Amino acid sequence: MFEAWKARPEVAPLLAKEFVLLHVDTSKTPGGRELHQKYPKAQGKGVPWFVIHDGDGAELADSNGPGGNIGCPNTDEEIDVFMGILKKVCTTLKDEDLALLKKSLVAHREKK
Repeated sequence: MFEAWKARPEVAPLLAKEFVLLHVDTSKTPGGRELHQKYPKAQGKGVPWFVIHDGDGAELADSNGPGGNIGCPNTDEEIDVFMGILKKVCTTLKDEDLALLKKSLVAHREKK
């Protein structure tokens, strides 16, 4: 579901302004399981789990929120945590872009 949301036409161009997205499936991507094991904070947290790095590889944020892994943000709390992550790490997205992303997450949730 998170992959589907990130691919939505109103979402993908905004995320592309800030991120190089890399989807790693621990069971299908060669080396995926080994890569996952390099992130102790991801162990036992479920999927999807994500981490955000800067251009030098330093970890900026991950999907572990106060209540655990937010995965594909679905609840109001998870969406708020996700938006806080974006506000923390994004340098080019404007407030209106972030508002559009939040609105899109809520709409994505409602479609289920």
